[in-house]
Amino acid sequence: MQNPKRAPHPPTYKRLRDTLIRELADGQYPVGSRFPTEQALCTRFGLSRHTVREAIRGLTEQGLLSRQAGSGTRVLANKQPTVFAYRLESLSNLWQYAAQTRFVREQEGAVTLRDDLAKKMGRTAGERWMRITGIRCRMDDSTPLCWSALFLAEPYMGVRKNVNGTDRSYYETICEDYGLTVSEVERSMSAISTPANVADQLGIAPGAPSILERRTYRETGGESFEITLSVYPGNDFMHTTRLVRENGGH
Repeated sequence: MQNPKRAPHPPTYKRLRDTLIRELADGQYPVGSRFPTEQALCTRFGLSRHTVREAIRGLTEQGLLSRQAGSGTRVLANKQPTVFAYRLESLSNLWQYAAQTRFVREQEGAVTLRDDLAKKMGRTAGERWMRITGIRCRMDDSTPLCWSALFLAEPYMGVRKNVNGTDRSYYETICEDYGLTVSEVERSMSAISTPANVADQLGIAPGAPSILERRTYRETGGESFEITLSVYPGNDFMHTTRLVRENGGH
């Protein structure tokens, strides 16, 4: 009588990934803290760098970790997001994301950037931008996904009048009205403690872990024409983004 075949063991990197997921869920690595280096994990588990890198890549794709050159790997969340997830793999997908959500504008006004805000935006103090704040929600209900501050470069401040009451995004409207083309979108994320005024609008506790996302839109000449700073509750959302230029795309 033949012995029944045993189910194959999952690859080593998947077993390591699952172990690290459990440790994240147990709170061994707090949100916002640095995650162990590849070398440290190699030494701890006795595995190759390739195996460890594949496991970390899986955690990054699930929105649990963030990897940035020069700043290492940080913890974005301690559990796999289940509420909302979006994946942006090309510039044209940005239009689809805008169509699936809606931005509820609250305040607007021209601002001159001071040092702290200029640093967050990656700009120079003294520049003038139009600042528009509000909450981004799902299309089908009023559940807040994030709080956002949109900044429009001075030459395009007037475009805000053409967005009110429409389902078009600001960057899409700027491109259509001024004949621009989005050539690049730079996206960076960092873990922060939620400011009190933002926490109130998101329905979370002040100081709770959240994710600050900066998105910079550049036209073909390399100039930035829109920058958004968005705050997402740290444990509720996953964002997987890979932006590339498509032939014939926007």
